[in-house]
Amino acid sequence: MLWDLVEDAARRVADEVLQQTPTAKVWTYAVDVSKAEVVAEKAQQVLREVGFVAILINNAVGDGNGDWSREPLVN
Repeated sequence: MLWDLVEDAARRVADEVLQQTPTAKVWTYAVDVSKAEVVAEKAQQVLREVGFVAILINNAVGDGNGDWSREPLVN
């Protein structure tokens, strides 16, 4: 499960995962993790589409384009 502000960025990571582990199941979603209501809505969508997520690793930082001005909003 990959969440990114830009779904294409998540899809690129998913492609890398699938190159290394072709049998992996990977889902991608565009999510602005700086907005609690968006996270809650997307979490409900994930629960419906994928099921319960037992482990979450948060790796949110910056916007991926060198703009660190959003970092305090996600930390």
